[in-house]
Amino acid sequence: MKKMKLPTAGSSRISIRMRFILRSHVNLWRRRITLLSIFICASFVSALAAQLAGGGYHSLAVKEDGTVWAWGFNHAGELGDGTTEERHTPVQVSGLTDVISVSAGAYHSLAVKRDGTVWAWGNNSFGKLGDGTTENRYTPVQVVGLSEAIAISASSSHSMAVKEDGTVWAWGDNRDGQLGDGTTETRYTPVQVVGLSEAIAISAANSRSLAVKEDGTVWAWGCSYPEEGHRTPVQVIGLTNIITISASELALKRNGTVWGLGLWTNTPEQVSGLSGVIDIKSGWGYSLALTSYGTVWFWGEIELDLSYHYIRSIIPIPVNDLSGIKAIGCGYNHLFALKNDGTVWTLGNNVVGQLGDGTTTKRAYPVQVQGFSLAASSVANYVLAADFDDDGRADPIAVDNTGQWCVWYSHQSYTRDGPYSLGMSGQPVAGDVDGDGQADMGMVQNDQWYIWLSGQSNALSGPHAFGVSGTPVLGDFDGDGKADPAVVDSAGIWFVWLSASGYSEVSANFGVSGGTPVAGDFDGDGKADPVMVDASGNWYFWLSGSYYIQNGPYNFGVAGKPIAGDFDGDGKADPAMMDSTGNWYIWPSGSFYIPDGPYYLVLP
Repeated sequence: MKKMKLPTAGSSRISIRMRFILRSHVNLWRRRITLLSIFICASFVSALAAQLAGGGYHSLAVKEDGTVWAWGFNHAGELGDGTTEERHTPVQVSGLTDVISVSAGAYHSLAVKRDGTVWAWGNNSFGKLGDGTTENRYTPVQVVGLSEAIAISASSSHSMAVKEDGTVWAWGDNRDGQLGDGTTETRYTPVQVVGLSEAIAISAANSRSLAVKEDGTVWAWGCSYPEEGHRTPVQVIGLTNIITISASELALKRNGTVWGLGLWTNTPEQVSGLSGVIDIKSGWGYSLALTSYGTVWFWGEIELDLSYHYIRSIIPIPVNDLSGIKAIGCGYNHLFALKNDGTVWTLGNNVVGQLGDGTTTKRAYPVQVQGFSLAASSVANYVLAADFDDDGRADPIAVDNTGQWCVWYSHQSYTRDGPYSLGMSGQPVAGDVDGDGQADMGMVQNDQWYIWLSGQSNALSGPHAFGVSGTPVLGDFDGDGKADPAVVDSAGIWFVWLSASGYSEVSANFGVSGGTPVAGDFDGDGKADPVMVDASGNWYFWLSGSYYIQNGPYNFGVAGKPIAGDFDGDGKADPAMMDSTGNWYIWPSGSFYIPDGPYYLVLP
């Protein structure tokens, strides 16, 4: 039996350098935050936040099964249930499935499906439903001529969408140039915004539009920028490293601070008292911020009724009784929040039942939306990462104990694909076994390996038996561009079968057992490195580029299920962890291991 090359003292210089990088990231991160890390954060945030949307007097939510539910005012059919009846508790939008995100205008609603089509219903003044007419629609109709959409935004009188290629499209009212096509003509079907590409986030306001590009810049058009208006996008001065925006002219920076755009003054100003923010939303005259700790902050003014009762603060204050929050949404004068347990909580004006608590009573404190939950029915038993879409970035993977797979594709803003069943349960593995640039799914059951090869139309290869029991791992240990099967036994011995040498066996004992093994190219030399993570969250690395000298233990402050993958696309694997509540944390090497997260990726 061949043995892997043992560590030698001559490689200590590389080992020490690796330790220095990991331990010094706190001092270095301000000097370099990569665009790819920005894109990861923005995409994860938007994918989750789009589960909730608030309109003028109605509310929308997407369940994990892809159905859409609505409640509140319905005079123009904005609830999409085929009626104009006011609803005080959630009802299902008729005929709409496989939805990944929603947005609500004053009296109309939008949804984007997994196939990239956009659907609209409700009030259709100015043609903002995009179906070529001005007729109100009481059930969803498809927006004409729009495909490959990944994000949407609705205002009171116009609508917008971002396509996979980063272009932005708009339709509806254009009196102030808010469609960005260089005219003031109303458009009843989508037109492309002129001169704008690489968009990752959009926000449609009443008479203006905003977008964030991959480079972190913000662009605006329509009323208020500059004061006399602009019919095509212009860059907002003085803002960089932005990951998302809100209709109230707020922007969220990659470092978790919130800024006013300063459209009228050309001088952006930071909102004081806020840090660690991961999402922002705005209503009519108020704003919300969600922090990475699951707390919600409010500032501005909500009118509870017509008797001059308000919720008001000129500075951000925490919303009492809201904790463990993973997504927020805003309507005209009401707000809501999604808890980790899947329940939805809301407060504010309730004159037409837009709070969904079964009453029309105003609420100054959070109440639960009745008979409704967005909680997942199953929890990920296994978590992995591999590049399934061949874009150079690892895609998160979750597999439940029944063998149902879900993948969040990085090139589709981390929208979920699946669940898929391979027809068996067992221990999942993922890696590019056939070397075509796309990861292959695998399952190990009773020490038998089954691989579905992407380069052969997902044809099944197997079963394959290697004669060793333990925890299976896939990684390109020999650097030939193909993932090699490996098994780590109960004693911590690694057995690897190298594809470059006809799957000949090599083995090594690195002296650490009892943990969870993962593999990834952490040093960027083109070869996977063995890694062991113990129950306390301590990571031990054996880097191939430094002759497998042990690096670690390193503890990133989170215990759970470890994952390794190149999430930021810099050619080096990044450590990641999913904790017991399903929250993902990533430490990108391209931004000196500054933590990204938590991100909430749950199975349906």
